[in-house]
Amino acid sequence: AGIVSVEQGYAKKPNAEMFNVALSRYRLCRDDTLAIGDLEGDIVAARATGLQTCLFGQTTLLEPADYHISSYAELLEILNKLSITNRGVRRTWPGRNTS
Repeated sequence: AGIVSVEQGYAKKPNAEMFNVALSRYRLCRDDTLAIGDLEGDIVAARATGLQTCLFGQTTLLEPADYHISSYAELLEILNKLSITNRGVRRTWPGRNTS
């Protein structure tokens, strides 16, 4: 785990640099990565990187994110759905009861 941030000298979003660095540094698969943000710039940068996007909160966007949530419970539901769709294998996330 780690952090990629403006404080480390990366360009501010909506520049996609931080997302590209994170994908490379942590060897993330673009197709299996969901970017979550609460501002237009977060979603624009993630979309420019080719990531699926999730807006958290009530911000109004010019172009909608792939998902729009207002709670962590909704996020867990999305993550569990995506884990089935992307891998064909059910993975669980912390706090999720699978019984």
